[in-house]
Amino acid sequence: MSRRDGPIIATTEVIVVGAGISGLAASRELRRRGKYDVIVIEGRDRIGGRIHSDASSFPDVVIDLGAAWIHGMKNNPLVDIAKQCRAKTYRTDDDNIIMYNARGEEMRHDELEDAEGEFLRMLRGAEKYANGKNSDLSLRRALEGSAGTKNLLKPLIRFQLSSYLEYDFGAPASQLSAWYYDDDKEYKGGDALFPDGGYIQLLQHISRGIRIDMNVAVESIEYGKGSGVLIRTNRGTYKAKFAICTLPIGVLQAGDVKFHPPLPDPKIRALHRLGSGLVNKVILSFDACFWPETTQYFGVCHDAPGKYSYFLNAKLFTGRNILVTVALGDHARAVEAQSDRDVQAEVMRILRDVFDANAPDPTRLLVTRWGQEVYSRGSYSYNKVGATRKDFKVAAEPVDGVLFFAGEHTSADYRGSVHGAYLSGIRAAKELWDND
Repeated sequence: MSRRDGPIIATTEVIVVGAGISGLAASRELRRRGKYDVIVIEGRDRIGGRIHSDASSFPDVVIDLGAAWIHGMKNNPLVDIAKQCRAKTYRTDDDNIIMYNARGEEMRHDELEDAEGEFLRMLRGAEKYANGKNSDLSLRRALEGSAGTKNLLKPLIRFQLSSYLEYDFGAPASQLSAWYYDDDKEYKGGDALFPDGGYIQLLQHISRGIRIDMNVAVESIEYGKGSGVLIRTNRGTYKAKFAICTLPIGVLQAGDVKFHPPLPDPKIRALHRLGSGLVNKVILSFDACFWPETTQYFGVCHDAPGKYSYFLNAKLFTGRNILVTVALGDHARAVEAQSDRDVQAEVMRILRDVFDANAPDPTRLLVTRWGQEVYSRGSYSYNKVGATRKDFKVAAEPVDGVLFFAGEHTSADYRGSVHGAYLSGIRAAKELWDND
């Protein structure tokens, strides 16, 4: 390993790249063991990464622009952290939903229940169909092969596929592996949001006492067995005995940060077999509420499922007239090229068709574009066609005993989740400890 240009601005035992929850969890675990000096370096001017609790865009309300839920309240380590920092949680109820057809007419609840049952049967049929093939194929192809394209065009089935499944996995069914798309684990006990203060409360709690250097953009990571790590940045070079890299899957795939020597070929291949998903949110605030105030979710079976067809009524937990909708699948990519004005027009057309033709424009609107965020380049990982659990495990493997990896994309059991990212940080810290 040879030192690159730039002065050594800090020398320490461990450098953690990234102040998302995986990096902070790793840092806290190392500090808890009481043995290591740790510096976290972060490209943004805030901690959190893909957890972004926005306290400035909407008056007196904190809105989570990225990760928002604790998924599974039973035995989830994030629940304990929330209790430690006294963060209030609000349990959301997936059954508290009103569905509307393309004409804006309310649909019967039993219609949705019947469609849910039919969709689950279709997924089981797709699994059987895919298992009869010699190679992996997309979930959409498996569904078409087992249930037929015509059945996939049913409005409520299209809604299930987009607003539930494609939302959960962050990718269109045409990209999801039919063999392994749901090959992970989950905690039970329902899901919860943070109604007062956002997800960031947990990160503020676990980051206490940790040195975090902000606005430090990593350019390259040089490593070598027995010679440690040099991390070249826009502010100079950091030198350490070990490093934990928590760069997101999208950033690693884009090659924005160079590794010297290059990462092992098996790791590079594994990283590129994984999918980098994308979900974008649209948050709208209004002077008055023109939707049913006590309903948690609204679903709309219009002609473009996944394009603002699922709405969260944030008034239930914020007390403000706020709706949150999402762009999913291919629509998540498309929204990044649109102006806020065009997005607003499309969302309001749907809301006016469903609720009130005279509904006012929002007083405030915010559109996320996670694919354009250079320190994220996407939302969360998924099992792309051809990917397996092994790829997540290879993505997590240390290199040369000095370079370790964490992040939701390194969690085979809980990929795509905040708790998966958190647990990966603890795992990486333990691996470092064991290798020292």
